[in-house]
Amino acid sequence: MIMLVQNLTVIEYFEPTLKYSSDVVIVRDHDGDAVLAGAGRWGAAPDALTTEATACQQALQAATDYGISRIQVEVDSSVLQHALQSFTMDLATCGMMISDTRFMLREHFV
Repeated sequence: MIMLVQNLTVIEYFEPTLKYSSDVVIVRDHDGDAVLAGAGRWGAAPDALTTEATACQQALQAATDYGISRIQVEVDSSVLQHALQSFTMDLATCGMMISDTRFMLREHFV
């Protein structure tokens, strides 16, 4: 059985003046064709990292819901990427969300 890796792209937007956020998620197959896409908008968010972590967590949940288990995650935030690869941001405002997202990556994805 050949397991193909899906590419999961998370793009988020944070409006600091109004403190609202939104996101776009695109899952592409190994040929680059979109197999799943979605967008969302949330109300208040305290900071950009919380927005980025929320968007990533929502994207991973959508991938899990659709039975996708082999992914390559792309985020446009080096801070979030570093936070997901280490424990340095676990005491941040969104530290619990980052920790939960790291757990989701470890438990549900290859």
